[in-house]
Amino acid sequence: MKTILLYSLVFFSILNHNEILISNQKTFAFFIEKLLPSLFFLCTLVGMIPIVNSQKAKWTRFLFHLDSASFFLVLKGILIGNPAFSYLCVQLYQNHLLSKKQAQRLIFCVNLPSISFMLMTLSSMYSLPLAFSCFLIQLLSVLILLFITRSIPIELTHSPTSFSFHQSILFSIKTMALILAYLFVISSIKCLILLYFPSFHFIVELFFEFSSGAAFLMDHRYPLFYLLICFGFGGICSHLQIFEGCESLKMNYIHYFFFRIFHVFLNLLIYLLFFVVIFHTFQ
Repeated sequence: MKTILLYSLVFFSILNHNEILISNQKTFAFFIEKLLPSLFFLCTLVGMIPIVNSQKAKWTRFLFHLDSASFFLVLKGILIGNPAFSYLCVQLYQNHLLSKKQAQRLIFCVNLPSISFMLMTLSSMYSLPLAFSCFLIQLLSVLILLFITRSIPIELTHSPTSFSFHQSILFSIKTMALILAYLFVISSIKCLILLYFPSFHFIVELFFEFSSGAAFLMDHRYPLFYLLICFGFGGICSHLQIFEGCESLKMNYIHYFFFRIFHVFLNLLIYLLFFVVIFHTFQ
């Protein structure tokens, strides 16, 4: 079955090579103009930030069963987003600083676009208030997921050393290369699907890749609602990036998928509660 599917993709790719070429050119332009300028610099900087272990931050243990070093690691994840954070968790697992369950917990829960995409790229596409609202709702959902999964405590007895400038650049280059490669693959598959099934356009844009999905929703009447679905799910492209880059963790995709659906549910619940409060306040 897999062989037939791959041969079919090759055949239809050759048959529609012009359309795929144009689609990938647009993807590359979007990556160079919107994603790379902010994401590469941020990823390099965050890699060099040291993780501090402080005995004073007892509230992180009480709420999330995270020591302060683990909580600083979560903050790094919020800054660089996925898939970069997942690759960082894999490195910590391979260096025996995180167990398999601990690394999986972090990857399942701290799953959102980078802060540079949320507050820089998204604000340039929409507006800063909308981008900040979207980021804040995503952040609250992440904290709720960490609270729910507190039965798996994380304590970094040996705080991981920060990357040197050279190591951080190499990590960022590898991450950007993987992101771009999967963007090309998903862009090509999207192009083929939309050529033969144009009625699926909205669904494909919403669930295949979150950055192109955000661009697609720019003309929508209620973009925030659908952006929260798009970012909460993360996109099939991000799912592939994470699972291929985290192969050593042997994660269960069903569990990961459940967390993404639950993340969407939390995003929309917070969104609806927020607007109900606003409505009653100004009624």
